[in-house]
Amino acid sequence: MGKDALFLPETRLLRTTRDSSMPDKSPNTQEKLRQLQQQYVAKLPEKIAALEQAWQAVNQHPADTTQYQNLIRGFHTLAGSGGSYGFPVITALCREIEDTLKSNQPPLTKSLKQEIDNKLTALKQAARSGPIRSDKDQSEQQTASIRQGANDKHLVYFHDQDPPLTKELVSQLKHYDYQITSFRSLPQLQDLLQQDWPHAVVFDIDKTKDDELESLAQLKVRHNSKIPTIVISQYSEIEHRLRAVRTGADAFFTKPLDHHFFIDTLDELTSKYTNAPYRILIVDDSESAASYYASNLQLAGMETSIVSNPLDIMRHILEFNPELILMDLYMPTCDGTELAAVIRQQESYVGTPIVFLSSETDLNQQMSAMQHGGDDFLTKPISAQHLISALQTRANRYRKLRSYMARDSLTGLYNHTNIKDLLHQELARAMRTEVPLSFVMLDIDHFKHVNDDYGHATGDRVIKTLARLLVKRLRKVDLVGRYGGEEFAIILAGTELKSAQRVINELRKNFESIPFEYENKTFRITFSAGIAAYPACDNFNILMDRADLALYRAKQEGRNRVLVAD
Repeated sequence: MGKDALFLPETRLLRTTRDSSMPDKSPNTQEKLRQLQQQYVAKLPEKIAALEQAWQAVNQHPADTTQYQNLIRGFHTLAGSGGSYGFPVITALCREIEDTLKSNQPPLTKSLKQEIDNKLTALKQAARSGPIRSDKDQSEQQTASIRQGANDKHLVYFHDQDPPLTKELVSQLKHYDYQITSFRSLPQLQDLLQQDWPHAVVFDIDKTKDDELESLAQLKVRHNSKIPTIVISQYSEIEHRLRAVRTGADAFFTKPLDHHFFIDTLDELTSKYTNAPYRILIVDDSESAASYYASNLQLAGMETSIVSNPLDIMRHILEFNPELILMDLYMPTCDGTELAAVIRQQESYVGTPIVFLSSETDLNQQMSAMQHGGDDFLTKPISAQHLISALQTRANRYRKLRSYMARDSLTGLYNHTNIKDLLHQELARAMRTEVPLSFVMLDIDHFKHVNDDYGHATGDRVIKTLARLLVKRLRKVDLVGRYGGEEFAIILAGTELKSAQRVINELRKNFESIPFEYENKTFRITFSAGIAAYPACDNFNILMDRADLALYRAKQEGRNRVLVAD
């Protein structure tokens, strides 16, 4: 590969895709799930035969406690996997045998031996019967529940009852990578849904007709309530708001519409499609079980990594940086509680959620695991939908808590300290890999006049609007921070100076065209920016100083411009 191949072309600098945050619905992933189940079915008779042999060995050598404990673990493992692959009867039988073995000491009585023999026979019969398929296969059901549009822009279907409002929203939303497609009736909306899946649906219901609100309710039920829906109405009474809530609306706005607040809400409702996927580390000595969980989590849009050797976990944590660890409780080399204690000894991972997944049903054992560093305990077998929901909730909470510490409260961007730390890291990476890096200092022009003339609330809205524009139009790998007040900092990895200048200049033009309103007055705002780059600046302080000096020159030369460092 030539050196030029490491450089990102100019057209790649704009944020154009959300593929990395979309669920993996590819045929490969779904086919992998089917193959895993087929493999499980094929190996099931062998696993049951191994348990039979172990059972016979225990009867021949009742004094061998190690063999007895291994037998218990074997039934425990099979109990945990059976239901996940469509064999709930196997799970129930193995759990009953496990409980019997745990509750008694060898040698077992003749009646207990006969009971276990009968259940082993039933196990073989259940294996021959094949997996039980429900009306809605788990993987297909989950795939259907997370269908999303494939457009590069964030697609919004808009109920067009007010052409001037539609035109205004189209004008506003285009700056933030939203695309509006209008519809006039529910049948037309259904046709659109067959073609592409939106990020949100907006209903403009001026007359608050019962059939229109009922259509909204039908939409939410039919599609498993996965589409964020917003209602706009000329009525603000609580009765209308309550009816909208009862029909499944996620937000309610009254006219005249506050466009900036509307866009804030739209961003929040659609953020699950634009956020980076949750990173889940799976620790399980059974590679087939781990692969099964990983495939289902990938279908739900999560990123996974598997650790089959528990003693190798720290290397994986350092490389993968998980937002949640899903861990089996019983493993050959060490159990999950011991591993959790090792992880918790290290300050960096004290807050990382650890969720135990085990077929252990004893409440005391579960509570003991929680006391040794676990945050939650899930019992095998577990449905894909339940597993996904539980992990999403935990990972989302962890991400939010970290965000509160690292992010600016007004804009959600990295705060002053963290954007500087990130610049240190990215510059070191650029020097190590010998790829370019551009650093941008950006400042809103005449911002004091905005606060003086229109108030601080309007000033905050201007800052939030610029922050949103930067996040929407730049790549996910680009890092944006609020440096202080009305000043922003941007790190463009893999981007040389001239390309960075073109991109920031395009953003400057976009921001200049966004109208702001205050007491029926419309005004526009501009920004100035200065850019410095590596390798011309190969030192952190020099890089920051040069970008700051370029920004100062842009201000001195008349503002509303983007200049590069000398």
